Amino acid sequence: YGKHAYEIFVNRGYPADRFITIGNPLFVDLNKYQSNVDLLYKKFEIDPSKNNILFTTSRYQGFSNNYNFDLLVWEELLKNFAHKSNFTLILKSHPYEDISLHESILLKYNRPTNVKILNGDILELIQISSLLVSSASTAIIDAMSLKIPAIELDWDGLNNMQFPSKEFSVPIRSNLTN
Repeated sequence: YGKHAYEIFVNRGYPADRFITIGNPLFVDLNKYQSNVDLLYKKFEIDPSKNNILFTTSRYQGFSNNYNFDLLVWEELLKNFAHKSNFTLILKSHPYEDISLHESILLKYNRPTNVKILNGDILELIQISSLLVSSASTAIIDAMSLKIPAIELDWDGLNNMQFPSKEFSVPIRSNLTN
């Protein structure tokens, strides 16, 4: 991104030699988000004392069979966290994505009260999350910049990301299959 983002990252302890300034696609004041966290919990009706897992879907729905693993991930997250009182599971779909398939999977779990499908500013949702999970989303970079842990799912070595998040990650194998 641009010089402003570079300075924020470096001031927060990220290594300066790891950044290349390419411009500002969007001017974002990260301090604005960090100063309003309590209001964000109220806005989205999220309990700050819970472990809040944010799952962001990819842009591949309907476009690529090679990279569209979102439904598998959603089902696995529901299997492991639905109805667990110390967790909130939040689904934030990619803009303009049809979430009816995600909703139908949710119905199999009897609409647990600790699961929310939310639309809203991705940076606001990241701020109230304990963890972000995604298989292909620039939200991973946003989470990293806001110091929120992120899990990027890598499917059998498919290189689905256009940015070097792998330089800052730890690979963990999964037994999820398509």
